[in-house]
Amino acid sequence: MSIRKTREQDLVNLCLQWLRLHRCMVWRQNQGGMTFSGPGKSRFMRFCHQDGISDIIGMLPTGRFLAVECKQPGKKPTDNQAEFLREVVATSGVAICVTSLQDLQTKLEAELSKGQSISKEDTQ
Repeated sequence: MSIRKTREQDLVNLCLQWLRLHRCMVWRQNQGGMTFSGPGKSRFMRFCHQDGISDIIGMLPTGRFLAVECKQPGKKPTDNQAEFLREVVATSGVAICVTSLQDLQTKLEAELSKGQSISKEDTQ
């Protein structure tokens, strides 16, 4: 019996679960597209129009925008992914690249300790 190598998608799923447990509103942002064919014609449809968009997009409990790029250990973000992360930081968002769940926890620890900026009563 062989042990399966951890995939990036496994890390994305773990990060999504952990972030949701910490009251973050997050989702997996798919990138790419596909061609649909019909009688006599075909059409290409893109799933996202932002080059380099991170694997996970959302908001922290404080209301700050969050972008998380998940990579296997030893891998680096592409140029487009690195540029997207820089743009998020330049607009006061939180942008990180992680290679493990521990990496995510360490990098977000200070931000999550700030708590929620809007109470439940303020939204009713």
